[in-house]
Amino acid sequence: NDNQADEWIRILDRKPHKEGGFYSETYRCNDQCALERYNKQIRSCSTAIYYLLKYPESPISIFHRIKADEIWHFYQGSSLIVHELDEENSSHTEHILGKDLSKNKNVRPQILIPYGKWFAAELIKTNIDDFNNNYVLCGCTCTPGFDYNDFECAKRSYLIEKFPNFKDLIIRLTPSE
Repeated sequence: NDNQADEWIRILDRKPHKEGGFYSETYRCNDQCALERYNKQIRSCSTAIYYLLKYPESPISIFHRIKADEIWHFYQGSSLIVHELDEENSSHTEHILGKDLSKNKNVRPQILIPYGKWFAAELIKTNIDDFNNNYVLCGCTCTPGFDYNDFECAKRSYLIEKFPNFKDLIIRLTPSE
């Protein structure tokens, strides 16, 4: 019997993502824009994907950054922690994406990660024996649209140098070098 995460992967025709998890693009705006941050290169004005993290196969999205604002939308499953690192003030912000206010008053069904910020996500495991709750189905909308040319995976050593107070978090959410 397939669990819900496997069903969503099958139904939504998801593929593995470079950062971890599974995704399928559902929207790419036909309108285009050329912004300074892209050196006037053309980008779609907006894109949207379904995104799924699943325990134990792919419970994290590694630290990365993109040149777009990314809005995360919660749909179903466990809550998700999205970690944001800000180089300007060496800060860490923990966003909780979900819907269950009874477990955490800081949970939100939608969060924004501004362009250029380092971020990573990890599934909150509610009950390892309950396979139906060991995944999160969410959506990510990027403005301007996502382009792999604007995607940068973090180097562990770089983030540890910039954010030494968050070394354990960075080690957990970056690939070894």
